[in-house]
Amino acid sequence: MPEWDYVAGTFVDPQTGDPLTSWDDALAVMDEVDDLEPAHVIRFGVQAKPIQILGGTDKMERRVRYLTKYLTKSVADLLEPDSRRVAEHYDRLHAEMCVTPCSQSCGVWLRYGIVPKGATEKTQPGYCKRKAHRRDTLGVPGRRVLNSKKWTGKTLPDHKAERAEFVRQQLAAVGIVKPDTSHVRVYPVPPGDPDAPPRENLVMALVAARSKWRAEYNTALIALAENPPGDQVVSHGPVVPQQISTIQQAAA
Repeated sequence: MPEWDYVAGTFVDPQTGDPLTSWDDALAVMDEVDDLEPAHVIRFGVQAKPIQILGGTDKMERRVRYLTKYLTKSVADLLEPDSRRVAEHYDRLHAEMCVTPCSQSCGVWLRYGIVPKGATEKTQPGYCKRKAHRRDTLGVPGRRVLNSKKWTGKTLPDHKAERAEFVRQQLAAVGIVKPDTSHVRVYPVPPGDPDAPPRENLVMALVAARSKWRAEYNTALIALAENPPGDQVVSHGPVVPQQISTIQQAAA
């Protein structure tokens, strides 16, 4: 297997010491080859049964629940071999999946003399822990539907930020204002730091903070249900920022 050269900053051939082909160079070669044919071709049938789902209709909720049920069903449930022939086929397929790259950053590329994109000294040559190589998925990486950015134009961090902002607005509507942490800079705690709190304290503080956040959000939902938007919300006191969280206190 190739070895990491700390001087060159890349993987090299263990016998000659020559650097392996980088990911960008491999892509450049692929662009220059016009008549390149795929190594394997699989053609599926033309059978299809499209079902239109319209919002607001009687069947919408039932069809969406039915669809998501089977989209999220574990693939492992379908891999119980019912004969020796099927079991041997699964074994062969799994063996191929173990040596077939699953993505541009897959460590299996090093088996073929190509340095995967973003490889570092921590990359394990010829090995990748993603789901595409596992026995219980057999090549299905786990994503049953297209990424939401395909139709919304938003990435997962975008959706996460929107959810966080929605929660902040709900809390602010009932007078719960979280402290501004935009000016706070977080550094990792180096090993052996005498000022670092015990791990048990951090875990318990995190559990307490999660419980507090959930209680605050439930309180906001109840208050908003009793006083819908547009109605005047009765405040029982001045709106003040919340105190420093228990996590920050434990880490101080």
